[in-house]
Amino acid sequence: KLLVETNRLEEAEQLVLEAVAVQKRVFSEPHSDVMGGLSAAARVLAARGKNAEAEARTREALALGRVLYAGDSTALAMTTANLAGYVQAQNRIDEAADLHRAALRLYVLGTGAKDAGTAIVMTNLAYNAYLRRSLVEADSLYRQALAVLDSAWRGNPQITQTLLDFSQVLVDRGNCAEADAYLRRVIAFKLQDTPPRYAPDTRARRTLGNCLVQTGRLAEAEPLLLTAY
Repeated sequence: KLLVETNRLEEAEQLVLEAVAVQKRVFSEPHSDVMGGLSAAARVLAARGKNAEAEARTREALALGRVLYAGDSTALAMTTANLAGYVQAQNRIDEAADLHRAALRLYVLGTGAKDAGTAIVMTNLAYNAYLRRSLVEADSLYRQALAVLDSAWRGNPQITQTLLDFSQVLVDRGNCAEADAYLRRVIAFKLQDTPPRYAPDTRARRTLGNCLVQTGRLAEAEPLLLTAY
């Protein structure tokens, strides 16, 4: 974990794969430690962009989980959600959708529909729906998830990504008027962008500015767009 946090991913990969090999030698029967080790290895591999290898380790972990746990296991739900992400990262969007749905069913069974973890998995499915251009489905899922996350996180900036992604769905559906409030919430957080990978403030200003241009509110749009480009 320390190596990952300090971006020493090559070392982390070697260590985590060695650890899994040791766990497999120690536990000849299916064991939760092996499942956890495989999942940890998958996360490191994915961080290095090796999503196909991450997928393989996660499928192995999931097979162990099905032996170890009942169908409503949280560990099984988390592993299925991770697998969906690795498959989606390889642009197998429809296959990922089925896995996201399976993960959501497991979360609902295990922790309930109003749990924050369930809502996060719902946002994963919502984003997948957006990638499939199923905007009505994405809209519905984001609305359900936001209601739960707003209650759980009470306005914490953790909700930023969901607000941005939902806003994009609304914009693509021609609903800039509703997106306006969500984008202003992101801007109000005054987050520090760290481009190119993390730039929520810039994204919110750009999207809101473009919406304002579309509705002829040019004076309001100008300062937003000047700081966003």
